[in-house]
Amino acid sequence: MALFQVGKDFDTPRKAGAAELFQIDTLIDENENNVTNMIDVGTFFHDNNELKRYLSRIFEIAVEEIELENL
Repeated sequence: MALFQVGKDFDTPRKAGAAELFQIDTLIDENENNVTNMIDVGTFFHDNNELKRYLSRIFEIAVEEIELENL
């Protein structure tokens, strides 16, 4: 299982007219490493499932193996 702690930004998408979306402003891996620099923080997501699919591609981990925890 791969655990990621996720800091979600709802304010920026809202200001851009996309109130139902969020961006990631912080991403911490299971070893407490800040891996935010490995993602595109400008990407908007609809839900955690979409975020998991994105992280699966970036980190080459099966979607089923990804667990998210809010910061």
